[in-house]
Amino acid sequence: MHFKEKKFNNGAILIYSKVKRKHTAINAGFVFGDARQNYSNAIPHFCEQMLFNGTQKHNKEELTQIIDQTFSFKLNAITTLFYLYVTFCRSNRVLKPCCEVVSEMLLNTKFVEETLEKEKGVIKEESRTILNSPIELLSYAKDRTYYNKYTENMVEIGTEEEINAVTVEALQKFVDDIFISGNFIISIQGGISFFKAKQLAKKYFVNKLRNDNKAVCEKNIVRELDKPGNLNVEYGETKNAMCVLMFKIDKEFENMKTKKILQMLTRIYSGINSGLLGKLRDEGLVYNLNISYTASEKSFYRFYINWQCSESNVNRCIDLIGKFFRELRTSNIITDEVLKQEREKMKIEKDEASSVDIFPSFCISDYLFFGNQNKNYYKKLNKALKNLKAQEILDFCQKAFVKKENIYMTILCKDKTQKFYSYEEIQDILTKD
Repeated sequence: MHFKEKKFNNGAILIYSKVKRKHTAINAGFVFGDARQNYSNAIPHFCEQMLFNGTQKHNKEELTQIIDQTFSFKLNAITTLFYLYVTFCRSNRVLKPCCEVVSEMLLNTKFVEETLEKEKGVIKEESRTILNSPIELLSYAKDRTYYNKYTENMVEIGTEEEINAVTVEALQKFVDDIFISGNFIISIQGGISFFKAKQLAKKYFVNKLRNDNKAVCEKNIVRELDKPGNLNVEYGETKNAMCVLMFKIDKEFENMKTKKILQMLTRIYSGINSGLLGKLRDEGLVYNLNISYTASEKSFYRFYINWQCSESNVNRCIDLIGKFFRELRTSNIITDEVLKQEREKMKIEKDEASSVDIFPSFCISDYLFFGNQNKNYYKKLNKALKNLKAQEILDFCQKAFVKKENIYMTILCKDKTQKFYSYEEIQDILTKD
């Protein structure tokens, strides 16, 4: 995504995107990156929860009343592995009082022992809910397939033991260390001008931040794959087997054209009745399947197939997915005419894509993961799409989807006695012609 970017003298960063709306979405928060390893896993998320529990000026009841008077339901706080921020979306007419409240929450949080103990119960209940969610368990399992770092369950929230051990002093130390100008990012996306966005950012946030250049955290939050290809089977309370197949794309293919090839493969083969899902549905094997990709020079290029099926059908699905990859490498199913039709569909979908609302959390995430891509970047991307030929897709598939070491497979299931293909068998099925 293309933003206007302003780096203030104290190191704080504003990213801005103009959208013709009568409302504006704002994120404001701090990046801590790998510095999180200096603290208990529970600390960043616990700190986020405490933002709503009182400030130096207002106790919890007063702050709750102010929030209710100032915001509708569009106020939230979010903690990821690497950053923490408050997000809201409001009419352009009331942004100043909204920013004033969020600034008070972020920069003048007051940690009170009594409130802290009550919040521990809330967060522990949240952690139990997550651990009972198959989707969350699959997410942790995938992390363990790809990475050696930050792969334990509940790393974003902490275990019950870590939550119980949180103290006022530990929270205050995290704030003192991390909540400084060099770690601050605010994104503003909506109907106000860039000039007004800078004024809001400076008045309510930037000018109030502490400056400590020695404590600035690394803002690279991208996790590089640090494990070789492998099969990871884990167990949890799931109704069906949950499977994720990922092909890592080698760096030699990281370019504009590959982005559009992956996009086209995803579009063409994701149809409900056509494509891979249609083939598996015709066999009565799956109810749902999703094909997706990631492609960023700053992070990684990957091609994913996600599906759910009964545990006894996993191997059969892998067989058919192997057949799918053989077709990609050997047939001319994708023709130039098919590409032309997809390009026309994309033009129509672009007209339909303007949301009534803005989901602001994408702004900081896009900026940190993908960087600030200029207009020339999008011109090159559109040119790559316009000039893409069917033969180029076939050539790519023949080179990219044959490397056994680039295959990562995650399976989450319930039955520990169920037998699945070995990793070597999966490699052979997916790469043989």
